[in-house]
Amino acid sequence: HDLSSLSHCFCNGEKMGSFLNCLNLGLVPDQILIEDKILPLQGLMEILATSRLLGDTDVLGGTAKNAGYVIERDAVGAPTIVRAVKIDPGSAFNFRGENNFVYQSWNVKGKRKENEMWEKDRRNVQFGNGMKEVGIRWKELSERQRKEFVEGMGRGIERMEEEEMVRRFVEREGFERSVGGRELGVGREGAECLEGLRENVAMQGEIYLAELEEWRKRRRSYLL
Repeated sequence: HDLSSLSHCFCNGEKMGSFLNCLNLGLVPDQILIEDKILPLQGLMEILATSRLLGDTDVLGGTAKNAGYVIERDAVGAPTIVRAVKIDPGSAFNFRGENNFVYQSWNVKGKRKENEMWEKDRRNVQFGNGMKEVGIRWKELSERQRKEFVEGMGRGIERMEEEEMVRRFVEREGFERSVGGRELGVGREGAECLEGLRENVAMQGEIYLAELEEWRKRRRSYLL
């Protein structure tokens, strides 16, 4: 099932209708009514965080059909969790494209394109290529959602600092190297992709600097 099929969603305890209705209001559901039970929606914030690092500007798509969900059940088959899953590559590696509204509002290498949604708070999250004026509003997310997003972002940045992992990731070892007719990981295309990835990861680290520093402090305190 894709996320657009979810019709009974809750945000911070308030019933908001369909998943698409929530997105159009700049919100992300944190609970879903499934089989007469209100269940937590998990995994979506980590997907959104990963999309920022990978430049996936169409992570959910304007109609929320680029991601889906599965229902996790207990030993007797009762539903316990609604788990978001990625079912379409969206527009990954779109680090500097016209549809990367966060980058275009940040762009220091070319003409910056002003946009209130992204200028007001660059922590707002883009979810679709055609959604220039609509995004997920950071300040409207619950505390749990923000923590899940930042943890996903922090762990992703740590992995991106591993040079060998990044090289294999960009060169797509063991996978098709062509995306939309473009060759990745060879010659100029691979170098540009790698440069864009590194630049984008650094940019996200700046945008969420305060939140990431707080996350690192909490994690260190857990280890002591």
